[in-house]
Amino acid sequence: MSTARRCSKSLGNFTTIRTLLETYEPLALRLFFCRPTIAARLI
Repeated sequence: MSTARRCSKSLGNFTTIRTLLETYEPLALRLFFCRPTIAARLI
């Protein structure tokens, strides 16, 4: 069963790309977002 909640700044479960870039190195974000998915690794 899903326990998905709505994304909202007031709930504190939302962030922007700008905030991510201020927090993490751009290369680290590139590696994270370009990594292969689990499904791709199973093939």
